Amino acid sequence: MYLRTPAVAAFGVAFAAALTIALLHGEKPFYYDAGHYWELGDSFVVDGDFSLLNFDSPLRGYLLALIYHGLAGVADGLTWSPSSVVKIFNAAIVAAISTVLAPSLARLAWPELTWGFWRRLGLAALVLVFWRSYMSFPLSDFPALAAVMLALVAVGRAEAPGWMLVAGASSAAAINMRPAYILVVPAVVGLLAIAWWKARAAPRRSTARGLLGVAALLVGFAAISLPQSLATDRHHDSSSFVPGAVADLSSLQFTAGLTLQRYETFVGSDRPGGRMMYFDPTGQRILQSRDDAVVDDAGEYARIVVSHPIIWRASSRGMS
Repeated sequence: MYLRTPAVAAFGVAFAAALTIALLHGEKPFYYDAGHYWELGDSFVVDGDFSLLNFDSPLRGYLLALIYHGLAGVADGLTWSPSSVVKIFNAAIVAAISTVLAPSLARLAWPELTWGFWRRLGLAALVLVFWRSYMSFPLSDFPALAAVMLALVAVGRAEAPGWMLVAGASSAAAINMRPAYILVVPAVVGLLAIAWWKARAAPRRSTARGLLGVAALLVGFAAISLPQSLATDRHHDSSSFVPGAVADLSSLQFTAGLTLQRYETFVGSDRPGGRMMYFDPTGQRILQSRDDAVVDDAGEYARIVVSHPIIWRASSRGMS
């Protein structure tokens, strides 16, 4: 990553701006998913003993709950409100995404592109316009996106085993926080293959160093994924490292995603608020034509897409 003066200065300004905006929103109670994420941090302690294996959620990953458990400890130690520490954490993540991670990822794709102070700050301003209201809540959006971006940036430096360790750990972290990011695995493998292909004729290319990088990638991935696998085995008789696998989370997401275009909700002072769901008629018809009206997994969803090309053709025309 490019942690030079423009990046450091832009990060500082973006962090200050993000934190100011978050603080201006005032104290926020943690509703729904936000409240659930925060409360999961308590599950690590049973009878006064802390252990990662005490984590027993069939739906969520342990890593984000662990982070929020730490933030809760900081809040208690400083006698701050939970909302305050969450805002600081989210402001730092947003600043890192917009001024460090996104520019670093862009430079891998377009090396000739220059990212100075003002361009980084402009991206931060754009991010804050769209995401400013999310910074008051402990959600998975910011941390998981940052982990994905870090994994892709790290694998762009495949010649360095240290960066490969980061790539593996970041990939596993992204999946643990948002299981839908399982697609980061083929992305990392594909980028690694491209990097090796480009470097095949490079002088001083060491096969041993390449194998060391792969080992570091696997070690990083295992270090983050293993606690989830062990906790799932302990409480749900499954060794899956993907959160939600025992609760068929992917089936729920693919089924709802086939029919639900958009979802909005409002939480008023008396909670809960109203819900607004925008359905896709074509997706509804496809789902209703199936025997069980359920999409079981990614493979089945892919077969639906292939057998109904009108869906993605219409999407392509709409994007052109």
